[in-house]
Amino acid sequence: MPTSADKGLVSRIVGHMRRTFVAGTLAAFPLIVTYIMVKWLFGFLDGLFAPLVERIAGFHIPGVGLLISLAVFYAFGMISANVIGRQIEGGLEQLMSRLPVLKTIYSSAKQVVDSFSAGKKGRSQRVVLVEFPAKGHYMVGFVTQEIQPGSIHAEGSLGVFIPTSPNPTSGALLFLPRESVIQTAMTAEEAFKVILSGGVIVPEGLKGPGRP
Repeated sequence: MPTSADKGLVSRIVGHMRRTFVAGTLAAFPLIVTYIMVKWLFGFLDGLFAPLVERIAGFHIPGVGLLISLAVFYAFGMISANVIGRQIEGGLEQLMSRLPVLKTIYSSAKQVVDSFSAGKKGRSQRVVLVEFPAKGHYMVGFVTQEIQPGSIHAEGSLGVFIPTSPNPTSGALLFLPRESVIQTAMTAEEAFKVILSGGVIVPEGLKGPGRP
């Protein structure tokens, strides 16, 4: 029959195993998330050119599509960094703006990229807090558009995209009165860390909100 000492030993062993398992899970979680994101990104970039290479070579070469994608992106960066490249980019924009269907897709994607990068005045995407989905419940959002007074609200409106956590590619678009939006000091990068971490990472910018 087990003695109290034996029960105490078993309890300590079980406790140790439980603590070690929890610690191991917490330590592995960032690696798992990173692996999933890298795997998805690798598959996406590799899939851009892999079918073409496979059709030419006659067999699949893992990773070649990724290398070609990176080379193409680098080439676009080199081209857009000089005067001639900017002229070519401007000509491409004009061409795309004349195509009936593609102009909507291209212009929308271009506006999204511009809004999340530094603008002409060097300002990055504004990160705000909004009461959503209920009063007193705040979510992180990005200001995507400023709307003139009277169009929707008398005092002016802000278009705010609220991404979901931990997948920021989906979310909700709200048009809110300016006074109902709380400005933060967070950068877009810090905001994405909050969203991807499920609120585990909270920067200082979230602790000092003000009005936009």
